Amino acid sequence: MLINNAAAGGARRELTADGVERTWAVSYLAPFLLTTLLIDMLTASAPARVVNVTSAAQAMGRLDLDDVEFVRRRYRPFAAYAQAKLALVLFTVELAGRLDGTGVTVTSVHPGGARTNMGGQLDARGPAAWGARLTWLLSRSPEAAAHGTVRLATAPEAGGTGGYLVNRPGKAPKPGRANRLAHDADARRALWELSERMVRRPGRFTS
Repeated sequence: MLINNAAAGGARRELTADGVERTWAVSYLAPFLLTTLLIDMLTASAPARVVNVTSAAQAMGRLDLDDVEFVRRRYRPFAAYAQAKLALVLFTVELAGRLDGTGVTVTSVHPGGARTNMGGQLDARGPAAWGARLTWLLSRSPEAAAHGTVRLATAPEAGGTGGYLVNRPGKAPKPGRANRLAHDADARRALWELSERMVRRPGRFTS
């Protein structure tokens, strides 16, 4: 099994050592690269599972394939984070289709709010800062938020693929509403091709 659970944000636009905008690199591009590098191993060990940890922010995300790194657009921390998590949902659906029949299932999950330092990285200010603080106080521990992710990775009944699920405390994750862009096959394919160019690693999947 493979669980991709990485995220980053920041008040200012920053680049990684590879020269990629940090939020995009950590929250989306790194999971894309790791997963595609492990495709042969996953299919060889089928049945196998890939769980991509995304966020409810995906519903508010706007994916600009011409400027995913906010070079021309004004950088806004939450917009960058929401875009990356939306991209992860599109990647989930696309990968599930490409791996159909291989015995590898791919699912994305929103773990729910967790008391981590992620909210601070998104640099909420004014009334939004109070809302972010309240959300943090009402959130579960990281361990509790991880429950749904672990269940998706290990429970026999969690064998679906291509979906977007929402974690529920003490219960099985339920289907959630993915951003409508996740249903756009052309957008998913374009994102895949862009991702391959960015990691400079053409994949074996060409469909």
